[in-house]
This record gives sequence, C-alpha cells and structure tokens, in this order.
Amino acid sequence: MERLALALKWTSLENIQSFANFALRVAAVIILLIGITRKKYDAGVFVMLFGLINSCTGQIDSFTRTVMTEVYKDAKYLNDYYDYVMPITEDKIKALKNKTLENGKLPFGEFRELTAENISFTYPGSEKKAVDNVSFSIKKGEIVSILGYNGSGKTTLVKLLCGALSPQSGKVMLNGIPVSEANRNEIYSYFGMAPQEFSRFSLPIRDFVGIGRVEKMHDQAELNKAYEKAGLYDLLSKYEAGDETVLGKEYDENGVDLSGGEWQRLVISSAYMGEPEILILDEPTASIDPLREMDMVKHFRDHLKGKTGILISHRIGFARLADRIVMMRDGKITEQGTHEELLAKGGYYAALFNEQKKLYEKYLYEEENKADENRRIGKTENTRMGMIQDTGEEIAYETQG
Repeated sequence: MERLALALKWTSLENIQSFANFALRVAAVIILLIGITRKKYDAGVFVMLFGLINSCTGQIDSFTRTVMTEVYKDAKYLNDYYDYVMPITEDKIKALKNKTLENGKLPFGEFRELTAENISFTYPGSEKKAVDNVSFSIKKGEIVSILGYNGSGKTTLVKLLCGALSPQSGKVMLNGIPVSEANRNEIYSYFGMAPQEFSRFSLPIRDFVGIGRVEKMHDQAELNKAYEKAGLYDLLSKYEAGDETVLGKEYDENGVDLSGGEWQRLVISSAYMGEPEILILDEPTASIDPLREMDMVKHFRDHLKGKTGILISHRIGFARLADRIVMMRDGKITEQGTHEELLAKGGYYAALFNEQKKLYEKYLYEEENKADENRRIGKTENTRMGMIQDTGEEIAYETQG
C-alpha cells in the first residue's frame, strides 16, 4: 500500500511539473513574439532567445525531476529513519509499560485461548494463497508444533496468529477478542517471538536480549532468567565484558562476531524475556547441530512452566515434545494429532518422520565413527610416543656405558 501511495503521489507531481513546464514555454514564446512584433529585435535574436528558452526549460525540468525522485523519497521515509536511529528514552519505556501492562496486568486478562476462523492470506504479486482457509486454536498451557517443509505456510500462519499480518479473510481472536489495527499493540504483549529471519543489531548482548520485552530491558533479574533459559551463560563466560559485550564490530572494534547458532540462541533468549504468555519459536534449531537440538528439547517444557508454546519447524525432534502436531502443506492443515496418533495414520507426518529418522541415524553413525577414529589415532600416538621414549632411554644408556 505504501508503494502504491508513493507511485500515485509521484504521478501527480509529475503531471503538475509537466504542466508548469509547458506553461512556462508558452509564456516565454508569447513574450518573444510580442517583442519581435514591436521590432525590439530581429529574427536572428528571436531564434537565439527561443533556443535559450528550450535550454533553460530543459534544465529546470531535469532539476525538478531530481528533486521529485530523490528528495521526496528521502522526506517520505525521514520520520521512519529518525525513529530507527534515535534511542528509546526512559520516558518512552515507562509510557510503553503503562500502556501494555497497566498495573502489572495484561490488557485482555490472562491468556486463555487463541483462535483463528477460516483465515486466508496471499502475498502481493502471488497467485497462490500462502494460508488457505485455515482454522486453528490453541489453549493455555498447550504446546503445539506446526510442521512442514519450506513454503507450506507455517510461518505465515503464525504471523497471522500474532498480528504481524492481517488475514484477508476470516478472523483471529485472543480470549474471544478479534485482533484488529486498533488493538494490535496490546495483542503483541502476549507474545515472545524468535523469528527465523532476524536483524543482527550491533548492540551489547544485554540490550539485544532486552528488546524482547522493552519495558523490562533494564531489569537484571528478568535478563538473567532469559539467559538461563536459552543456555547463554557459557557464551557470556567467554567474554570479559559479559553481557555488556558488543555484538559486531561496526561501532566497536572490540565487538565480537558470533556464529549462526550463537545468534539464534540470543534471539531465543530475547523471546523468553519477560516470561510471555505465548512463546513462538520459528525454526529455533535451524543453525544448531542435532545434539544441541536434543538438549534444547529436554529443557523446553521446564522453561515454559504452564505457559503456551507454538513451535515452527521442519525437524521432527522439536515436534515430538508437543502436545499436538499440526501438519501443513500448500497453505492448508493436512492432519493433526500426537506423535503416536500421526504415526499410526501412516500419512504425511509418518513419511516425514521416517525420512528424517534416517538422517539422524546417519549423523549419529558418522559421529560415532569420528569418535572411534579419534580414539584410534590417540592410541596410536601414545604407542608411538612410548616407543620414542623407550628408544631414547636405550640410546642414553648406551651413551653412558
């Protein structure tokens, strides 16, 4: 919509500029004709002046187009840029806190249920529906895993559920209250988000984690809880500055560069910030090896402690800890149930499970082979060193003799 509005505005200004340029040319020609009829100059001077008019109007046309294409666009997004680069003040944080969590209470009461009724969504320029007439519900304390391959619609569905996108048909309700433009900011306070695609801001670690719940970003106790749940203490212990360590080297030459898996753990920690009512993790183990993934699976339920969780993944490991698994394909929900129920059906989930089971078995087999090889190399090296030591002792004995 913003691009359309900008295009319409551009067309309107271009028409005004073209009309003004035409009117200027007409006025200049009339003045020249009046001058020549009154014999103020001859035909040669008239031709010269007429050429200057064309040159001047051409320069004016070029200048105005530059202003329209560059200055206007810059001005259009200047406010957004200013909001982005300006720091959040304490007053703004307090105002946000009072608005979203007045007197420590959630705006629509304690979370009970999130429901979607026949929602659909199509991205601009696409003929295919990313989400096609989906109905979905999740209740307090329930952990649901939305499973499917890339392009199945699982991420788009969750964006619709949390208010990041608005359905083009159907409706989403939280505690029976329809999500709309008017209450979107209040709805956000119920969610902790760890998206698959995220910005890698060059900030101190504590600030990066803290923006997951802005109104509590200076609460050290809440930060410590988030660090612990995402298993960040081993990462923080690597750096002398701890959670004051700056991410990236754009603004601090002493900043640190993290691996993809370490960035993902920071994002997950940010999602845990403030103990949200609904935790959403989108491909939380995409950059994490299967062994660390299983460790995360073991602790995930303990960290929620009666809260609600929505897990988006194409990996079976995380899906198995859910109370309910929702399979998506081509924007639609194809089947739902527990791990055991879906395996018994022998459908899409069972086929996906058996396929990934082979990959995990191959990974574990390769890890075991690596360990055996390392042990063999270590044993051979110890034997070689022993032989060298024995030979050295013999040489020394013979030399002394």
